[in-house]
Amino acid sequence: MTKSMTAYGRHSFSFQKQKFTFEIHSLNRKGLDLSIFLPKEMLFLDTEIRKWVKNIVSRGQVTVKLMKDLSSVDLEACLPKVEELKRFKSKWEEIANCIDLDPRDISLPFLITQIEKLPRSKEDTIAENLEELKSAFTVASDHFLAMKHSEGKELELDILSHMENLERLAKEIKPIVQSESKTYEQRLEQKLEKMRHHFDDMDDRIAREVVIFADKVDVSEELARLDSHFKQFYETLKKDKMSIGKELDFIVLEMNRESNTILAKTSLTEVKTLALGLKSGIEKIREQIQNIE
Repeated sequence: MTKSMTAYGRHSFSFQKQKFTFEIHSLNRKGLDLSIFLPKEMLFLDTEIRKWVKNIVSRGQVTVKLMKDLSSVDLEACLPKVEELKRFKSKWEEIANCIDLDPRDISLPFLITQIEKLPRSKEDTIAENLEELKSAFTVASDHFLAMKHSEGKELELDILSHMENLERLAKEIKPIVQSESKTYEQRLEQKLEKMRHHFDDMDDRIAREVVIFADKVDVSEELARLDSHFKQFYETLKKDKMSIGKELDFIVLEMNRESNTILAKTSLTEVKTLALGLKSGIEKIREQIQNIE
């Protein structure tokens, strides 16, 4: 199944009387590179969210953001109660007196810093409602995956058009090579016949050299392997897997290897031109595959 590595998904929702937004976006990357940004009070969710992401993505530079809408924040609930702040200040002043420090050093910034260090029950409340957050993430990830599939389909259509061109070029090469092979054999037989009139003791060594040379210029095996790679490529495209990009990339490397060999072996200008067309088309496919998960 073809999926693009470039995608974006977003979902806004309410959680504990506040508004939040999940954003997921990804770019091309050979492996999986995760970056997660969370509100301060939700940093402990990092590991859990990483698990959620790994269930839907295997490759790419993926960024997940959970953003709080500050306009929805209940300031009264966030700020410490005045009476509690007074009691907190009083306790710190007692400590200061006990260790011979000036109680006047107990400032508001100091108190706020110390209050933030106190154990909070909010994390427990968030953890208890983890399924609610996961459901919101799932909605964002559904949008994200829908874009991956949509863009992947476009990539697949473009790749298939290049594959059709590769098959056409390979089919054009085959009859030319076969025809040239027969012509070459006829010319060789004629030359050998002439040589026999001059060399009666012609031995098997010359015959072996002829076979070796014929094998060096024959590209039928390369064309057969190229055809096999085409079939593997199409089969891989149809696989129902999370990631097929690496498999496709490997097959394309093998296709390029065969086209290079054909180009190196042939001396025919027409075949060289077609082989260069193969290399150009393979390179275009390889570039597109870099976008496939």
